[in-house]
Amino acid sequence: MIYRLFVIFIYFNYAQSASLWVYKSKDTYISIPLTSPLGLLNTSFNVSFDSVFYAFGFNGSPDGVTTKSITHAYMELKENTDVNYVLLNWEKEATSKDAGRIIQYPTIAIRNVKIIGEQLGVALLELSKHGLDLDKVHLIGHSLGSHLLSVTGKKLQKKKKIVGRITGLDPAGPLYNKPTLLKGLNKNDAVFVVAIHTNPQLYGTLNNVGHIDIWPNCDLKLQPGCPNKFLDLCSHNRAPNFYCEAINSPKAFPSIQANSCRDWTTKNGSNDTHTIIYMGENIDRKSRGYFYMRTNKLSPFGKGLEGIEA
Repeated sequence: MIYRLFVIFIYFNYAQSASLWVYKSKDTYISIPLTSPLGLLNTSFNVSFDSVFYAFGFNGSPDGVTTKSITHAYMELKENTDVNYVLLNWEKEATSKDAGRIIQYPTIAIRNVKIIGEQLGVALLELSKHGLDLDKVHLIGHSLGSHLLSVTGKKLQKKKKIVGRITGLDPAGPLYNKPTLLKGLNKNDAVFVVAIHTNPQLYGTLNNVGHIDIWPNCDLKLQPGCPNKFLDLCSHNRAPNFYCEAINSPKAFPSIQANSCRDWTTKNGSNDTHTIIYMGENIDRKSRGYFYMRTNKLSPFGKGLEGIEA
C-alpha cells in the first residue's frame, strides 16, 4: 500500500498531460499542450484581443457542469466581443482514480497546483514575447484553480511581469485558511484581484484575499436554494454559477461596500455613501474593499439593485 501511494505521488508530481483548449464556439476547440503554448498562435487565438484563461478546481473536468457553464457564457460573450477564451485542462493532475479524495487533495492535486501553475506562467511569458499583452489577460479559477493561478501570477512576477487580472471563484479553503504554510491567492498576484466567496463554512476560504472580496449572502451557512447535505458542493459551486450569469448580464449582481458582514446586515445594506460595484467582466477596477449582496434561490440568481438590501 505504501509503495502504491509512493508511485502515485511521484507520477503525478511530474504529470505532463495538461493542455490549453482554445474555443472557437461552445462545442469547437483545439487542444494545445501546455508546454507548447505557441501552438495557440496557429488557432483562432488573437494576441490583440482580451484573453480569458479558466482553471477548474480539485476533481474538476472540462465536462463538469460549472466548467461548461463558464465556457458557454464566454462563447456567448464572444459573439459580440473580441475575446479569447482558453480552458486550462488539468483534469489528470487535479485528481486520481488510484487514490481516495483525502489522499488526492494534499499529495496529488495541491502538489500539481505548483507545477501546472508555473507551467502556465511560462506559457504566458512565451506568448507575451509574441504579442500577448499581459495586462489584457484575465485569469479565472474556481476553488483550487484559484490558487493554481496564484502560482501563475507569482511565476510571472519572478520574471518582472504581471498579469492584469485574476478572479477567484470561491478560492479553496482546506490547507489554505490562515494560519497555514500554503500560500494561496492574494492581492499581490495580479494588478487587480477579485474573490467571490460562497462557501467559507466548508470548501471555500475564510480569508479576504483580493483587492475586492465579494460575499454573497454572507450571514447564511448555505447559499439560498442549496440543500443541507453532508459535504454538498452546491454552495461552493454558486460562485461560478453567479459569475457565468454575470458575464452576459452585467447589471444583475450589484454588491455594496461595507466594513464587515455584520455591518452590512445591521445597517440594512444600502447606504448612499457606500460604493456599489457590479460583478462580471466590467467590474470597477478602481474599487477596493469588501462587498455584500443577496441572490435568488434559483437561476437567474441576480436580484439587481434589490440585492444590496440586507
